[in-house]
Amino acid sequence: MSDCEIDVGCSPQSDADSTEFKPKVRRSRLSTKTLNDKELQQLRLKVNSRERKRMHDLNSALDGLREVMPYAHGPSVRKLSKIATLLLAKNYILMLQNSLAEMKKLVSDVSTQRMNFPPLPQVPTRFRTNHGFCACADCLTPKLPLPLLPSSSLMSPSSSSSSISPSSSTANI
Repeated sequence: MSDCEIDVGCSPQSDADSTEFKPKVRRSRLSTKTLNDKELQQLRLKVNSRERKRMHDLNSALDGLREVMPYAHGPSVRKLSKIATLLLAKNYILMLQNSLAEMKKLVSDVSTQRMNFPPLPQVPTRFRTNHGFCACADCLTPKLPLPLLPSSSLMSPSSSSSSISPSSSTANI
């Protein structure tokens, strides 16, 4: 029962976090005639346990795939079947490949167009703002400090008496 062969193929390790592969172990078949009922039952339990773990791992992987797929989850969407999940994932990957190819083409076109134009002149530092460069009349004129006004003069009495509250705006509805 301990006889095993090493196959040249590889299978992923059972650890879900590991991406390493280990050699696949092929177990040789034992003749069921040489096993008594108790040994046969133990063998059947081991085989069932391995299959149950394999299916659990497969379902966990598909659940993880469903979580990252658009349109695959939500309150109004039923859980996708295994085949529907795989087909949606395949189509999504193809769409992303097309988008990436299109974006690469656009970047290439933009960089080609930039090479055809002369370089932009450097803007002096006095025209630079926090949001980029500005050459408007306000930015070019020297700034004088504004006089400080008391906070009470910022709001006129007429505007403070007609303030709008959520309750007053919904009362008219």
